[in-house]
Amino acid sequence: MTDESPQSTTIQTATPQPAAKAKPNWLNANWFPILAVLAIAAFYFAQSRSASKSAVDWGHDLAAAQRDAAKLNRPVLISFTSPACTYCRQMEAEVIPQSDVLAEIAQYIPVKIDAWADPRTAERYGVDALPAYVVTRPDGAPATMASGFVPRERFVRFLQTARTEAKNPTTQ
Repeated sequence: MTDESPQSTTIQTATPQPAAKAKPNWLNANWFPILAVLAIAAFYFAQSRSASKSAVDWGHDLAAAQRDAAKLNRPVLISFTSPACTYCRQMEAEVIPQSDVLAEIAQYIPVKIDAWADPRTAERYGVDALPAYVVTRPDGAPATMASGFVPRERFVRFLQTARTEAKNPTTQ
């Protein structure tokens, strides 16, 4: 007699494994460039909105500013800027709002020109760096200019001297 024991067979039942989580579609690599462009656009929009708030009521029509200057016998202060100009925003935030600067700018017909949107005007006045501040005589002839970030005290002196030069063209 053979001692045969029945072989025990174990049956394993498969327990269902949870399905792997699928990545949301917005993380798909195809969406990344679109999201990046939207983020950059939002940044520039926010920058342009904050840059538009100024302590000075800048005009945006140079021809109208020159007509007003001729009528009032006052010089024109042209501020050449661009939305992406860091020093332009720094001047607008730190220097322009100062009371002594505002008092000097009040002696001018102020106009702001986007140098990127109007490159011909920027070229006509010799603008090669931003920000640039060009002072013209009441008849529209250029008197003097300053460019780049200008500290408050120096900017006040520039505005005072430029006003005198614009009113007395023989002093040049």
